[in-house]
Amino acid sequence: MDKISAPSGIELPVVDAKDLYVREAYKSLHDTILDKLNMDSRHIVVTGTTGVGKSAFLVYFAIRLLAENSPREPLIPRAKTVIAASPKTLYSDAQFKDVEKEISWKYHMAPWDLDELKECRNTVANFENIPEEVVVELYSKIGGVPRYVLKWARQGLTRYPEDLEKVKSEACERLEQAIKLVDDPVKLMQCFSQAGESLEFSSRLLHRWPNDDDHRSYRLEWASTHVLEKITASVSQDAWNQVLEQLIKGNKGSDYGVMFEAYVLRTFRQGGKTFEIRDLGTREVASLEFKKDPDVDRFDVIPAAKAGKLCIPRICNYACIDMLRAPNDLFQITTSNGHLIKGQPLVALLHKLEQAGWTVDEARFIFVVPGDVYDGFRKQNYLKPDGTAYERIPKEIQLLKQYVLKIDLKAAVSGNSPGLNAK
Repeated sequence: MDKISAPSGIELPVVDAKDLYVREAYKSLHDTILDKLNMDSRHIVVTGTTGVGKSAFLVYFAIRLLAENSPREPLIPRAKTVIAASPKTLYSDAQFKDVEKEISWKYHMAPWDLDELKECRNTVANFENIPEEVVVELYSKIGGVPRYVLKWARQGLTRYPEDLEKVKSEACERLEQAIKLVDDPVKLMQCFSQAGESLEFSSRLLHRWPNDDDHRSYRLEWASTHVLEKITASVSQDAWNQVLEQLIKGNKGSDYGVMFEAYVLRTFRQGGKTFEIRDLGTREVASLEFKKDPDVDRFDVIPAAKAGKLCIPRICNYACIDMLRAPNDLFQITTSNGHLIKGQPLVALLHKLEQAGWTVDEARFIFVVPGDVYDGFRKQNYLKPDGTAYERIPKEIQLLKQYVLKIDLKAAVSGNSPGLNAK
């Protein structure tokens, strides 16, 4: 079942459409909530990034309850509650803080991936007139938020059926406003810390992704590489100094990873620095140089290998890597001591690189880490689809060498290079 449809002439609440697209996540969450409510949980909150479909899930949940459990004699037991609310609502002064104290289980709903958005467009009649290329472009900027990528695009097409540029511009309007706001160093730090007063704009820039299968905790990730690049290009040096000061405090909360990723991207794009790297197999130490102001390409399809060019995926959550550098470097930015690598997506990526003329037989997989993680970082396992490590590594990645690259944050906050070379 990919959608629920209302009778002719009736629109479903919340979605304001005849059809409700049913994510696979909705189905599993429905079952999980019933299990929790049948055990010890009486109050459950579904939260997550603004606009990802939390309220739409409640419509689906209610319809299934009515369809599958409608006794002739209504029972009047003690009520159990399921609340759908954004972080902004939960942390507001509207007495939700008191409600949250009674919550025994909280579920963080993930943003949508591009395939889900495309399937929803193809399934829900209201969205069928949105050109697929518009969905792809909006996703590459806004990320996996159907409210903006689908609902706002549909509304824009109603107003401007002949002007797709206007439609896309209006769908991105709030995003661009949020990017301008964080030019202010105070606003930027509020955004990273997810302070209550910042959630109105920070939720457009940073999305909340569940950390594990039970969705109990979350991590922050950039809404898109478009957002990340625009912020790294526009934010003032004063703001970056504050980011560095926050990073060296070592308080590795949910904001630490996105701050570090932003700093690394900015540093690599500026270039003109040399970094210490270590072979994770032989433990041999070497150096890696970035020329000043390298060429940068944001890609959907792997570009041709022009030596020294930085290649950044256009979509967020690209498989295995955060960045490439032609002709043979693959970069994964991480702040932890462990970052396991999914084998099959990596094999597929190496095939694409080879087809584009990259020197795959000399490829290096380079983990970029803070200085306090560097010394203890070890060679990482490749994972099978079931999540266990390969006993026999696929031949396509047997020649791939793993390295770790050191970003010296303490040197950087003192005004020196985060690499090996002088200021």
